[in-house]
Amino acid sequence: MKILIAEKSKDLVSALMLIISQIKSTEVEEIGSILNVDKVDSLYKKLKSENPDVLIINGGFVNHNTRDIVPVFEELYPEMTILILSTDPRLEEKYSEVGIENFILKGNSAKDFYDSMVRFLKKEQGKILRDITS
Repeated sequence: MKILIAEKSKDLVSALMLIISQIKSTEVEEIGSILNVDKVDSLYKKLKSENPDVLIINGGFVNHNTRDIVPVFEELYPEMTILILSTDPRLEEKYSEVGIENFILKGNSAKDFYDSMVRFLKKEQGKILRDITS
């Protein structure tokens, strides 16, 4: 499973990479490469060149237009799963309205965030394994 993180904050990227690496070593062995982009222009290029299985994108990465642009990514890359990270629980409903179901709050406790990431990545691992065996 190839993961692309779209985030401008180096601290958040480091934390996400640490969490995902920990999950890889203990919970979800199918995680392969973990990539990062910190600019919107780079995101489009990385999506095309890397074709990730999972895009983890901060809700504010492309400013107020994230809610509008993510469905475009889903249309261009239908096999890719998109996970939105946000500190605002009210945004979950807005993303759901445009068909985005994978949403994790960054403002929860570290344990809640970790557990949510484990559940999400295990679900993705199962989906990839089903695709391989079918």
